[in-house]
Amino acid sequence: MNGNSGLTETLAGHGLLKGHKWLRRSAVTLVIFTMILIFTWSWGLVDRTDELRDWVQGLGQAGYGIFIVIFIVVRLFPVPSIGFAAMAAVLFGAIRGMLIVSFASIVTAGISFLIARYFFAEGVRKRLDRAGHLSQLFKLTEFHGVLVVIVTRLLPVFPFVLLNYGFGLTRIAFLPYMFWSWLCMLPTTILFVAGTDTVLAVIRQNRIPWEQVLLLIASVISIASAVIAVQRKMKGH
Repeated sequence: MNGNSGLTETLAGHGLLKGHKWLRRSAVTLVIFTMILIFTWSWGLVDRTDELRDWVQGLGQAGYGIFIVIFIVVRLFPVPSIGFAAMAAVLFGAIRGMLIVSFASIVTAGISFLIARYFFAEGVRKRLDRAGHLSQLFKLTEFHGVLVVIVTRLLPVFPFVLLNYGFGLTRIAFLPYMFWSWLCMLPTTILFVAGTDTVLAVIRQNRIPWEQVLLLIASVISIASAVIAVQRKMKGH
């Protein structure tokens, strides 16, 4: 299989060469998430989250540490990350929440990578063999190297946990993997954490934090630009 056509077929298998499909899925996810937040507010649960936030912040630095440790341990397993992103926004606000989630995410990605590479390679390989397109994707790192990391991290439609373990089976070096994973996960982190905090600001304070709205727009543009860049690169081969 040619490297470029293989990457094209693998991405097409996930619908990533059709940017409008990805955008539609993302929009549906955000709408559902917003409806959940509104439901939480309408039932008076926001007050409970305020109490939880005050309690966690009252712990000082320990509150950050506890959240990060729980995040890392749980995210070593296939648990959706959007809940943690939302909770970080609730507990710590947009800026601190984004920093905490970004740090915890890259630490989790690094630990999973090392576990797969040095401890449980065979078990991870068997799991990926059942994952179809993902197994092909990791093989294509032989042709494209960190480009595969960049694409899969920018487009949050691949399972976070399987990516973390799967890249540990490739020849990609640890430090480039960590750097590009961290950098390319930032837009999605911003989208979910700042997005949650923006919705909460509207619900709680009846105001729109326009600086965060601009940040959200920039994140969406960066992710959409990645889709377009992948499309052009694939069409060029």
